[in-house]
Amino acid sequence: MQTITADAWRIEHTRREAVAIHRETGARVEIYSEAHEARECVPEPGVDPSLADSYEYMLTGDILSVVDGVVSYRVVVGGYCGGAHPFAWDSFRTLRLSTGAPARLHELFPRAEIDAALAADSFVQGVREGDSGDCSRSYFLPDSDRLENFAFHHRAGDRVAVRLGLSHNIEVCRGQLAEVGLLLRPSAELARALETAQRGGLLMGQLYRTR
Repeated sequence: MQTITADAWRIEHTRREAVAIHRETGARVEIYSEAHEARECVPEPGVDPSLADSYEYMLTGDILSVVDGVVSYRVVVGGYCGGAHPFAWDSFRTLRLSTGAPARLHELFPRAEIDAALAADSFVQGVREGDSGDCSRSYFLPDSDRLENFAFHHRAGDRVAVRLGLSHNIEVCRGQLAEVGLLLRPSAELARALETAQRGGLLMGQLYRTR
C-alpha cells in the first residue's frame, strides 16, 4: 500500500484499489476498486448462473496527478462477463474528491481555449476524420464539454501541459490508448494549486511511472 498526501486528503492506493481519506473528517471516497467493479461481472437475468464460472474481471490502476482535490488516474480493465468475446479498456479518469463526481476540463479552462488547442492538434484531427476500420485513428474523443479523461502533466511557463487519454472507439482495437498533450493557460487560482502540486511531486510527469 502506498500513500499520497495532498491538501486535506490522504490517498492510499495499490494497483487494485485506491481510496481517499479526508484527514480531518475521516470521510472516504473510493477512487477505483477491482473488487467493487468485479461485482458487476455477473450473468444477466435468465442466463444460466453456472456460466459465471468462466467469468473473470481484472483491473489495475495508477494515480496520475492530484491537483486541488482533483484526482486523475488510469485504469486498465479486462476480462469476460458473457457475450461473444472478452473486453479490455485502458482509460484516464478524473474525480473531484469534494463531490465524488468526475471533473471536466471545461470546468477548469475556457471551452474556447480547449477547442482551439484540440483544433490545432494534428493527431486529434486525424481521429476526428478517421475511419472506423483504422486502429491508428479510431479513438473515442468526447466533445469538449464532456472531457473527463485528463491529467496535469507538468507546468510550462504560464501554461500547464494537460494530457488526455483517448481509449479505443471500436471493439477490434480493444485495449488501445493514445495520449494527447494540450498546453492550456490556467487561472490564477489553478496556477497556485499547480505550483503547490508540483512542490509536492503530484503532477503526472513526477508521480506516474510507466509500467
